Amino acid sequence: DTLHPYGDEEIEWAWARAGRDSVFVGLIRKALLSSYETLFSEAGIRMAAATFSSAAIHAALRVWSAAPASILCSYTDDRGRTEIYGESEARPVYSAEFTLAPERALAVARAELRLPPDYAARSLTEALPAVRGDSSPMAFAAALAASAPLTVKFANLLPKERRASSARHQYLLPGILAGFLLVGAVVAFAVIPAIEKRSLLAGLNAETHRLEPLALRAQTLEKRANADRLRTGALDDLRRRPQADLDVLNELTRILPEKVWTNSVEIYSDNVVISGEADQAAPLLKLLDSSPLFQNSEFALSVTRNGNGQTEQFRIKTMRRNRIGRTTP
Repeated sequence: DTLHPYGDEEIEWAWARAGRDSVFVGLIRKALLSSYETLFSEAGIRMAAATFSSAAIHAALRVWSAAPASILCSYTDDRGRTEIYGESEARPVYSAEFTLAPERALAVARAELRLPPDYAARSLTEALPAVRGDSSPMAFAAALAASAPLTVKFANLLPKERRASSARHQYLLPGILAGFLLVGAVVAFAVIPAIEKRSLLAGLNAETHRLEPLALRAQTLEKRANADRLRTGALDDLRRRPQADLDVLNELTRILPEKVWTNSVEIYSDNVVISGEADQAAPLLKLLDSSPLFQNSEFALSVTRNGNGQTEQFRIKTMRRNRIGRTTP
């Protein structure tokens, strides 16, 4: 409710899942959303949803089939603005609007998505399934996402109490009657074998009570064994930690160019934070990810130039490969 660029203006917001453990959020000023509702209401059209471009495209790509692991597409409107949409392992969802030339905008998007510079980009029309004729691909994506509410979910900015409903009340009575028939059939088929199941269940319960002490003892022993394994693993990790940290320093010394110098190197159990200066800081991310010891490198702070403008100050956080543990120095 507060992390938005609209000052004291009230907003509406909505979210949708972008992956197993990530989401994306859209925001709109209440005044703008209300103006659209008023326009449609005056035209006699009830609104069921209002969303944003990335949510519509994300849902449309998943209506008929699973979306690819990586995708990069663009759409240039009549005003010359280019909208880029992409997905990759590094960024579950990326969406941005540019006034730059399309190729320049795609180059920026590839860098954000950590895609190769030669990764092919498609137009939004080609990426969406079966766009017909001269239809607007953005309008088609919204229509496609809204056509399958049981298959995909998109972020709906319209509050629930103001959403139009398309319920079919005329099917209520037949549905109730069909439900009664189904319940009757289930009861008829369930009563006949119920007596036999009851006797079988009684025998199973008696056997369960007999074996329960042995099962509890086995569970206790298993818990103790797991606790001992965890302690042993922690001791082994503590023993290997100094050598592993020295390997990190040696690897940084090896891969960082001579013109790059560091002010500090903070080594944690699962990540390393590097602060320093370089002529160009951006290539360092790819250089670190090429090492067998590092992955998922990113800038912890924005890159800034020194007062003389000749070097860039950076602070990079890179994850250590195959390292899982608490983040303690």
